[in-house]
Amino acid sequence: MGLPYLSQAAFNIFSVQLIKFIYIFELNFSMRIINKLSFFIFSLFLLASCDVIEGSYGTGTQGGGGGQNDEAVSRVLIEDFTGHKCGNCPRAAERIQELQNLYGDRVVAIAVHVGFFATPNSTGLFTADYRTPTGNEIDQHYGNSVAGLPNGLVHRANNNGNTIIDVNAWPSRVVNVLNQEPKLKLNLTGTFTTANRTANASLKIDVLSSMTEQLKVIYYLTEDSILGSQKDYSLSNTDIPEYYHRHVLRGSMNGAWGQDLPNGPVVLGSNIEHSATFTLPEAWKQNKVAVVAVVYNAENREIIEVVEKKLTIQ
Repeated sequence: MGLPYLSQAAFNIFSVQLIKFIYIFELNFSMRIINKLSFFIFSLFLLASCDVIEGSYGTGTQGGGGGQNDEAVSRVLIEDFTGHKCGNCPRAAERIQELQNLYGDRVVAIAVHVGFFATPNSTGLFTADYRTPTGNEIDQHYGNSVAGLPNGLVHRANNNGNTIIDVNAWPSRVVNVLNQEPKLKLNLTGTFTTANRTANASLKIDVLSSMTEQLKVIYYLTEDSILGSQKDYSLSNTDIPEYYHRHVLRGSMNGAWGQDLPNGPVVLGSNIEHSATFTLPEAWKQNKVAVVAVVYNAENREIIEVVEKKLTIQ
């Protein structure tokens, strides 16, 4: 366990000192360097915390990103493998919220309910089943549920032979990805047609760096703020009857592993367009559904770029 969180007073002092630090360096450095330095300092501050995280969770705040990468910055995908009967899993949800508070829509999250802790009860609490064939297939490939929940994938990157990442290591891995120069610029639109409950996703890709590897694209569907039950071992009454599950994986528009983008080298300056459709089940709340578009390397399955877009109701 790392160091505990700073008190509010200590945090205020830290903030003042940070502002003074940036002001002094601004006299000698460009704003680009200042931004990166500030980004690094805040990341170090985040890493000093332990898994006892202050702040709200399960609040039902609507998710969904802006859907486009106008500034051509890198985004990162965190896949949180979880279960409603996993009493330690709320800590992972809190860590994601913390990272999104810090980095905004550059952090995209999917909660993948898998394994023993996601199995539903026949009566009482925990009767809902948030597992999906898509999530189960991903879990079978990476082995997250047998590794002990909570854990996750950060951009599906392999770090020294490890793809499954402990929750406390998420911040450092997130910073590593966000500091990389983007290879692709993604512009995603998502619409929902009420008459036939059809979701449509349209993706435009601007290539910023030539690549020789085969690329694939997946359109995952998430639903935010699903009201259900959750165990939490940090509470005296460990069963929470009304808990909002955030960015829950509901399925995929084009399979667990997606589809190939055009074969052959991807050339700097080229543009690629792709789309997919999917009929939403009646039980899904379309105003809470978002599309997460993932472009990845077909050979090692590591993600190159990701973007999220909440559906626009038509």
